[in-house]
Amino acid sequence: MTNEDQFERQLWLLKRLLEEVREMNRTIKEFQPPQREVTRQEPEYGDCHWVMAQLGISRATYYNHVRGKLLKPLLRVGNREYFARAEVRALLSRKEGGMAYSHMAEAA
Repeated sequence: MTNEDQFERQLWLLKRLLEEVREMNRTIKEFQPPQREVTRQEPEYGDCHWVMAQLGISRATYYNHVRGKLLKPLLRVGNREYFARAEVRALLSRKEGGMAYSHMAEAA
């Protein structure tokens, strides 16, 4: 057997193996249960941790520039302040204009 013949045989075997793997994948997909879509609901009100996560800011930025200046709490439970989701989204869209939170707070 020449090198070219060996190469052709190996190529044929690889193609055959690939076909078998694809057929096995199709068979597995047929027997898998359908995936349920998980929907996460955002809260109507969010606490300071939720606000910081949504805005992508640090705790220092939150307390120095956002809390009480750009966002006013709508609800207070004990020592926790809660902010409206719509107001946080509006602040985030204002931020997309390119202005820093510190400059927004100075302008407010």
